[in-house]
Amino acid sequence: MYRILYAEDNFENYKLVEFVLKKNGFDAKSAVDGLDVIDKVENYKPHLIIMDIDLPNLMRYEVTSWLKSKEEYKNIPVVALTGDYAGNYEVVSKMSGCVAYYSKPVDPVSFVSEVKKFIETYQENPDTQSLSEQMSKSLENKARQGHNLNKQLKGYENKFSGILSKLSDIIIITDREFNITYYNSSAIEKEVFRKCYISGMNFFELFRCVDMNVEELRKKLEKNGKLSNIDIELESVGGTGSFFLGNFDVTDDEVVISLREVSSDVKNFNTLDQVDKMAGLGVITSGIIHEINNPLTAIKTYLEVLKMKISDNTLKNVVEKIDTGFQTIEKLTNSLLGFAKPSREKPYPININNIVKEVMSFSEYEIRRGNVKVNFDMQDDIPVFNGIKSQIEQAVLNLLINANHAVSKNESPEIIIKTYAEGSYIVFEVADNGPGIREDIQKRIFDPFFTTKSKDKATGLGLTMVKQIVERHNGILDFTSDNKGTNFIIKFARD
Repeated sequence: MYRILYAEDNFENYKLVEFVLKKNGFDAKSAVDGLDVIDKVENYKPHLIIMDIDLPNLMRYEVTSWLKSKEEYKNIPVVALTGDYAGNYEVVSKMSGCVAYYSKPVDPVSFVSEVKKFIETYQENPDTQSLSEQMSKSLENKARQGHNLNKQLKGYENKFSGILSKLSDIIIITDREFNITYYNSSAIEKEVFRKCYISGMNFFELFRCVDMNVEELRKKLEKNGKLSNIDIELESVGGTGSFFLGNFDVTDDEVVISLREVSSDVKNFNTLDQVDKMAGLGVITSGIIHEINNPLTAIKTYLEVLKMKISDNTLKNVVEKIDTGFQTIEKLTNSLLGFAKPSREKPYPININNIVKEVMSFSEYEIRRGNVKVNFDMQDDIPVFNGIKSQIEQAVLNLLINANHAVSKNESPEIIIKTYAEGSYIVFEVADNGPGIREDIQKRIFDPFFTTKSKDKATGLGLTMVKQIVERHNGILDFTSDNKGTNFIIKFARD
């Protein structure tokens, strides 16, 4: 069975010729244009090719010339078929190597018999090279058109890049998976972007959405096609990140992201908010201490009277213990007052081990009754540092209280207290084996009034006080936390 490859962009015309060929025992295969002929000729291996004159992409004579230039295809006869009755293409068709030229519609009887004759008797026409110049000019024209289009596109691309480079906003283009494919010069101006960016890096490896996770953002983008004024942070290692308002626009296969920096606005707002909180905290604390001190003064007076009136040794011991507890309360209220306004106490040399022992003497019962195991790892000959004793006691106590709360639901609660000298610092550590601090709130734990505990158990001031006390002593406060526990570290400069 002879195989016929028929190139025709009109489906009805193809079906008519196909019907005639198949009825007479030929196998027919269609091609939609000149390029399709080139793509199918190798696998189909036709005995004859029929082509319309005006094919898309490549003209018929261009395809014929290409076939005749290939050793493996040059002996395949090519028949030209057209609806042009004037015969304007007949000469060109024969010059390009066609064995015959037919006008539509074909005569079913004569067309089939001649097709069979072409296949069985065809020999290569040696005069097929005569159209090479025409084909070369055609291909050259196409190449020049393509070159001119590329120049135009390059010009538009340069103009587009020039416009984007002048924008103060960061412009980033990603694929639909948010892998970065383009960024403008404003992005390069961000030092952390230059240091961290690697070609193809995902947008969310550098930036994070402040108020939503990546999956939430994806779903909203899929639903709406665009998102506006999203809070975005470009995080830097070991420092505060830059903040932006981000706009996301989805195209067919890309996401265009524009980022407008608002870092200074956020910083100013946070500073004012913190100042406002601290000022309010000072007023509240001063008022509370004033109210507490009134009954404390009365209690202190009655205690002094009891000491003078009681002669029974047992009762005297009870009163002495009450007096000790009262003095502890008095110290704590003075520390709170010192937190609200500068302390009048003078700094003097402090041994951190002695502070820990004193704090444990009046907080040990509260810790021990929760069956908490307290392990001490304290350097015996630890150097001293200058500080205000009541404030250091308050910082140590608050960290112990925090650790005690953290392990309250642990089956084997444990607190480790360490003291040691490290270079020019005296270091105090309190570690617990609690559940750890969630990553999303770690930046907020020192904020005034922030707490994860219920309001009846905490005020959210403990760690705020620790932070301020450490800063007043020019110390360093840090912590580490994971699901195995939390470790707070304070470093005081030694004398």
